[in-house]
Amino acid sequence: MPKHPDVVYVNHEVLGEILRKYVSKSGWVDYSGLKRDKEAMENLDAYVRDLSALNPSTLEDPQDKLASWLNLYDAMVMREILKYYPIENLLKIPDYYGAKRFKVGDKTYSLMEVEELVFHQELQEPRTIFARVIGSSSGARMLQVPFDARKIDKQLEERVQAFLSDPNNVQYNPKQRTLALNPTLLWYEREFVDVRAKARWG
Repeated sequence: MPKHPDVVYVNHEVLGEILRKYVSKSGWVDYSGLKRDKEAMENLDAYVRDLSALNPSTLEDPQDKLASWLNLYDAMVMREILKYYPIENLLKIPDYYGAKRFKVGDKTYSLMEVEELVFHQELQEPRTIFARVIGSSSGARMLQVPFDARKIDKQLEERVQAFLSDPNNVQYNPKQRTLALNPTLLWYEREFVDVRAKARWG
């Protein structure tokens, strides 16, 4: 039998070095420290530029495609916030979600379009709502490691569990019979219903 060559996945170590250095265990990004680190800033710019030129949608392996899009999305969000940092509210960034600022391959996207056209329509992976970082305090937390094609399913399951087990995101008051939910679950209600139907915990 012919031996099949091992799959070669996109290398995200450049992003990994930045995450390990500037993301806390609780998932908060040290934007102040990162912005002062000229080499890290140059590496982040190069990572976004190179991966955007490669275009994750052209990758054949579905896990490689998913991991690469998640890493690129998070890196683009970090890079966009750093352009305006210090900033206390994302609403102060002009049309943060809607402006077409991100060229990937031959197409220019807004963050909203990446979420709809890529994660929802192309990849059809609702668990990414608990993994991709939008930059707000109510959104998913950044990992200290990049998403890895070889263990992306495990990483996504962990992101779902971490988000839903956080009392800041889901709180039930049995006496008042009320359920308080993180706004993310309302913003992405369609995807959340899909997750609930698939997940082991639902």
